[in-house]
Amino acid sequence: MAEWDVPGYTELKALGSGGFGDVVLARHNVSGTLVAIKYLHGDLLADQEFAEMFRGEATVLASLDDPNVVRLYEYVESPSGAAIVMELIDGVSLREILTHQGKTTAEAALVVLQGSLLGLAAAHRHGVVHRDYKPENVLVDGGGASKLTDFGIAARAGDRPVPAGTLTYAAPEQMAGASASPAGDVYAATATFYECLTGRPPFTGESTGALLFQHYSEPVPLEPVPAPLRPLVAAGMAKDPGQRPTDANTLVTALKAAASGAYGPDWEDRGRSHLGEAALLLAALWPSGGPPAVEGTTVERIPLRQRNWHSQLKHFGAAKAAIVAVIVIVVAAAAAAAGTALAAGLTRHGSTTHVTLPAVTGVSPASGSTVGGSTVTITGTGLADATVVRFGGVAGTITGDSGTQITVTSPPSTGTGTGTGTGTGTGTGTGTVDVAVTTRVGTSHPTTADHYTYTAPRPAVTGVSPDGGSTAGGTTVSITGTGLAGATGVRFGAAVAVITADSSTQITVTSPPGTGTVTITVTTAAGTSKTTAGHYIYTTRPKPPQSISFAAPASGTARGSATLSASGGGSGNPVVFSVDAASGPGVCTVSGTTVTYTAAGNCVIDANQAGTGTYAAAPQVQQTITVNGIPQSISLTAPASGTARGSATLSATGGGSGNPVVLSADPASAKVCTVSGTTVAYTVAGNCVIDANQAGTGTYAAAPQVQQTITVNNPDSIG
Repeated sequence: MAEWDVPGYTELKALGSGGFGDVVLARHNVSGTLVAIKYLHGDLLADQEFAEMFRGEATVLASLDDPNVVRLYEYVESPSGAAIVMELIDGVSLREILTHQGKTTAEAALVVLQGSLLGLAAAHRHGVVHRDYKPENVLVDGGGASKLTDFGIAARAGDRPVPAGTLTYAAPEQMAGASASPAGDVYAATATFYECLTGRPPFTGESTGALLFQHYSEPVPLEPVPAPLRPLVAAGMAKDPGQRPTDANTLVTALKAAASGAYGPDWEDRGRSHLGEAALLLAALWPSGGPPAVEGTTVERIPLRQRNWHSQLKHFGAAKAAIVAVIVIVVAAAAAAAGTALAAGLTRHGSTTHVTLPAVTGVSPASGSTVGGSTVTITGTGLADATVVRFGGVAGTITGDSGTQITVTSPPSTGTGTGTGTGTGTGTGTGTVDVAVTTRVGTSHPTTADHYTYTAPRPAVTGVSPDGGSTAGGTTVSITGTGLAGATGVRFGAAVAVITADSSTQITVTSPPGTGTVTITVTTAAGTSKTTAGHYIYTTRPKPPQSISFAAPASGTARGSATLSASGGGSGNPVVFSVDAASGPGVCTVSGTTVTYTAAGNCVIDANQAGTGTYAAAPQVQQTITVNGIPQSISLTAPASGTARGSATLSATGGGSGNPVVLSADPASAKVCTVSGTTVAYTVAGNCVIDANQAGTGTYAAAPQVQQTITVNNPDSIG
């Protein structure tokens, strides 16, 4: 049991313990409601970083009122300790089911994923990213319902928190220190889904370094996954977060479509039944020690509204007492001795404190390009001193604000509408989102007045190769430009060409029959190109072809350079080298025959030779050069030993990338110690293995992992 008890509750038994604190089963003395109370270790309360993380978890739970998320009843803090009083889930974690049963049925895996994804979606709507989705944080009750818990390292979308999470499931960009994003939760949820389907995680490296490499570089092994669900897994675990479903709601939509198509309309009923049976078989592990409610027991549940970050207890049994959630801060000294408490939040000095949130009443213009950069004026009330304006969870740049108006530069679209608007979004990055304003008071609620619609840019043609061909048609023609993805039609004058391949910057077509000089136009969902650069000349006799022979090195190192060489056809025109749009941004530049490497990535070089009146332009030739990052290394200093319940400071320096050295407890010693920032906290005796990793940048490669082992002793064994 905890050293300090939350007033008004009777503790019944311990449920678990970890590096941060203990969880106990308790009963509310007035209503008889069974609850779970999570206590922060008293010695950690004095650590400002740990205390803020604990309060942050309570704040996140208080903001979420969703049946798929474990509810907060109360947060209590005093000089003696801090505790979160939560809804009790009478069931087991998904981890217990996987440990005792192995893999689940496909329907059960789909149901548990759907339930916790809906919980994640509720968090994403509030701009919160969970960052630690895993089987341990999904609870399943005897009815087969699942709920999401443990928001201990959650962050606001767009923030750049310290890299953290469970490496087996965390997205690669999360461990590299990228901004928190719902796409990271999608990755972790899909990795957990994979384990439900196959009985093991997608990656099982023997070390932290091996796991990091697999998440960054190796494809997800899809062979063990049922064939109908492989596209779902492949999309959810895409290495590039931009290629994943952008949030949990989007993944739920894809999940339902895949499940219904593969397992029929009653898949959810079967899956819930399988999950409930698995939880019932483990009834001895339930917090209450067995299945709930014998026949004849009456339970009345009266839901209460949740407002301004405050949760409320449910009402059970004959007592039916309404218990209002407050954040209680017990003051020290004489007030503490007298039992005086200051209630902050809903109650202050016996009266209710009302807070007026900012409200958005208009957005002008109400639409803009998916590339962002539009100047948008937001009108409303309570807008003064805005700290952030988010477009569907992505922060814009505030350029001016007052109490009734904010001017902001729109951010790029994340790829899909995430707000409550009617836009559904597509692969082209269009959709309608809610514009949310956050001030010191809070964040505006979504309304129909705050909608902003992202529209794909109109296609533009910048080049045609070859720029002429036979009047009989049948010539293979490459059309380059921007916004070409998803082309629905290409016309040579009024004649329709046959599209054989397309991307955002290039379309390959077969020319139709024609005469004279015509303009090539491309049509997409965003409209038809209006550029005059797309001219094509029909000739009775096609020009003789010419070809290019092009040599380039296979690889290079950032900040280096190399010489390119090529020979062309009979036109006598020079072969011109350029960097292809498919190259990673800022990877390389070309001047004449010299290529300079500026950052790690794929450097794609194009070689082109123009035609003449006699010769056709040569087909473009490409060569890809793999540009490697500059190596860097880590120096890690850690104490040789420590004492359980104690802590120490770690220090490390990395290479020239400038990225922080991320310290973490190796999975092999997860129960012995925990790491937050540069502080290691010792939990129990044993070997505490510290991993140090430093991510790379565009110029520098990721540093090889460094480890240090700390021997943690029991206090009683010393001296």
